[in-house]
Formats: sequence, structure tokens, C-alpha cells
Amino acid sequence: MDISILVLGAQGAGKTVYLAGLYQQLSIANIDNVVTLETRERYARRLFNTYLHLLDVSREFPPPTPWGVESVSFNCVLTNRHGSFPLFKATYHDYTGEMLDPRHIPEDEDDEQLQRVNRLIDTADVFIVLIDGLKMLRLLQGDPLMALWLDQYLPFVLRHLAKPGPQGLRPVHFVVTKWDLLDGEFTLEEVREKLLAQHFMPGFLEHRREHDNSPVRLIPVSVTGPFARLSESGVIEKVPGQSISPCNVEVPFVAILPDMIRAALKETRSLELSWDSAREARLAQQAGFLDQSRQLLEGPVGRLVDRIMGQTGLATRTTYAGARAWLEDLIERRRKAVGRELEHLHREHQRKQRDVETREAALELALESFEARLHSFEEKYPASLLIGGGL
Repeated sequence: MDISILVLGAQGAGKTVYLAGLYQQLSIANIDNVVTLETRERYARRLFNTYLHLLDVSREFPPPTPWGVESVSFNCVLTNRHGSFPLFKATYHDYTGEMLDPRHIPEDEDDEQLQRVNRLIDTADVFIVLIDGLKMLRLLQGDPLMALWLDQYLPFVLRHLAKPGPQGLRPVHFVVTKWDLLDGEFTLEEVREKLLAQHFMPGFLEHRREHDNSPVRLIPVSVTGPFARLSESGVIEKVPGQSISPCNVEVPFVAILPDMIRAALKETRSLELSWDSAREARLAQQAGFLDQSRQLLEGPVGRLVDRIMGQTGLATRTTYAGARAWLEDLIERRRKAVGRELEHLHREHQRKQRDVETREAALELALESFEARLHSFEEKYPASLLIGGGL
């Protein structure tokens, strides 16, 4: 199975930087990355060098992608004591965003590379639409220069998505880049509202609901996190001493695969999934909530309540002390119980990964892992589903 993924939008080096971040994120196997990516040595070296370039605070950001198209194929594999199990191949197509902008198309309409991009639009299995986070930030801040940007950009991009592929409408997800610039000042709900307010978006989504109804997502992504910041002059700059902290880099990749994996599994037999992955995501959410509750009791708010209650009568203070002790004990007991359940699930997950002996079992494990990641993502970003109702 070979999945052709076409990323639309992003002038400059946006697509190349995203690919470098994705490869860095998914090239090392661990409990979260059941599936890892492998590629040819020259591509791996190039992506690694791009990532090192990104990390080097003494250098500018990577230069813009040159005119032309280059396809980079990744083998998605699961590796354990029984060997490596190739699951599928994913091919990303890197090109300069100007090739889809009529203002930058050369006068020679027979340009070979331009024709190649058009063929990719016709044959791609999946579309990822990049929305520049810096431009979105300025738009939400009321920058008059950005007032028409989204209204011009979206119709231009969406017209490429109207053509059905051999299997009908192709999956499409919208990715907001440079999310670290928006996070804290604007929410994903506000970005979603701005998108849906554009003239062509409601009609596009309604057409998808009527003819396909597969999930369409709005995914906030940052390759760098706070390592890059917006300077007072409005330029993105690297921050010396700040480590890179990627956010959701793997989610656009993970989001497009469950349906593809199901199709591969259906070739052999009907699919019966374990829902331990969704349970694991819910337990992790509970653990986070309990930790926050404990921190609240032990932090400034809890100390303030203690001082206030300390000024009340003896009976009230005694009742409060008993209630607080009971609540602390309840939180601690529940934290330990959730921790034990999570530890059990992690051991079971690792056992499955070690014991996989067939490609079919590897596909099932990959599907469980991807759906667990999407479940936790949707829990954190409920506004991310433009179409769809969760897993």
C-alpha cells in the first residue's frame, strides 16, 4: 500500500521544515511511536541536516524550497524481536508553494515541473492544507493588510480539492502552522470561527458531508515550539538557550492513516479492535486532572483558602480540616489507582509490540496506537473536528 500525500500551501521552506520535524519525531521507536519512518539514506541525511539547520541559532531559518518537485517516500515499519514488519509506504511531495500561485507561474505553460504538480493534484490520495500561523495571527489581531488574505487563499486552495480521485473524494485536513505564535493569545475555536466565516468554507464542508462525511480536521502544529518567537519588529527569530518543543507534528500524519489501515486489514479478514487505546487516553486525561487538583490544593489557591478558614470558628475550622483531609486522601488514592491502570496498559502495549509476529497483527497495533493519539488530541482540541464525531 502506497499513500500519496500532497501538502498544499506554504511558500518558503514550510513544507521542508515540516517534513524534517515529522521525520525527527517518528524516526525513533518508543511506546508512543509504535510505527517509525525509514527513508533512503540521502533523504534521511537531507532531512536531518535541515533539522540541524533549524536548531542552529547562529544561522537563519532554512532557505525557500527551489522551483520544482521532489517526492520523498517513507517506509512505515514496526520493529521488534521478531524483525521488521513493513506496514505501508507514505510519499510526500515537496515543492515550492509558488507553483500553485497564478502570480508566480512562468509564461511557459508547458513547464514540466508545473505539469507534474498538476498531475499530483489529480492523483494524490490525501491532501494536507497548510495555513500560515503568522498570517492567521495578524488577521486575528486586526491587521488590515491581512484582511483579504484568507478570503483569497482559501478559494484558490479549495478548488484543487474539488476533483474526486479514483476512490471518490480524498481525505483533507487543515494544518495551522507556527501554532506557538497563536497559543495563549487565541484559541483554536477562534481560528475555526474565522475559517468558517470565509465565503467558500461552509459550502466546501457541506459538499464533503453529503458525498463522503469522512473526518475533516483543523490541526494546530508547531515544529519548534517556543524555540522560535515573534520579535518586536514582526520577524520570527530563534531564541538562544530555548529548546525545541514540537507540538502535534505527527498528528496530520496519524490522522490520515486509520482508514488506510482498515482497508489493508479488510483484505484478510474483518477487523475486531481492542479499545484499550481509547481507555488509555481517558486514563491519561484523568491522571492530568488529578495532578492539577492536587497542585491546586497545595498551591496559592489552597493556601489562601486555608488562611481564610483559619479565621473562622472552631467548629467550621474542624469541619474544613476534615473535609480537606478527606479530599486529599481521595485524590491521592485515585491518582495511585489511575497510575496502576496506566502502568498495566503500558506493559500490555509493550507486550503486544514485542509479540507481534505477522504484518496483520502489526497493522492492528499501529491502528490502535494511531486512534489512541487521535482520541487524546480530540480531547484536548474539541474544535479540531470540522466534520466528524470522534473515534
